[in-house]
Amino acid sequence: MFFLAPSLPHRCKSCDCRYRSNAVWEWIADFIFALPAGIVILLAWWHHLSWPIALVLVLSIVTVMYVIFPFITPFVLVGNKQTHENKPSA
Repeated sequence: MFFLAPSLPHRCKSCDCRYRSNAVWEWIADFIFALPAGIVILLAWWHHLSWPIALVLVLSIVTVMYVIFPFITPFVLVGNKQTHENKPSA
């Protein structure tokens, strides 16, 4: 779910409600991820860090962010779209 846009709703497997991540916190989490990953890549680019070590560090950052994303990002409920059976008659 980490790489999907915040506007895409998901379904809860236990209660079948629809939810999505809060867009503001989604972008904040993206920048929190991008900053250390970008610093590591720049250090490797400027030859202060070897590329294999930089790759391991970036993969570690991606793994940590993937794991902690649901715990640091607030989620909001999304209203269900009406189907043609549920629409009020005109």
